[in-house]
Amino acid sequence: TERLVKEALERKAITIKQGKTRIESKCAKCGALSRVSAAQGQVRVPYTCKECGEKQRTFPGTSRCPC
Repeated sequence: TERLVKEALERKAITIKQGKTRIESKCAKCGALSRVSAAQGQVRVPYTCKECGEKQRTFPGTSRCPC
């Protein structure tokens, strides 16, 4: 797949844009997973849990969302 991406970039069939990333974070209170949007380079982003309403910040080292 890397070869296909490289060839597509050379043909200029696709462009790659840098922008916001999504972080999947686990609530410290109830354990529910939340997807949080973050600007490029940010690690600790404030968010509110959708299940329990607890206000918190994402923790460094959490896994990045694959989407």
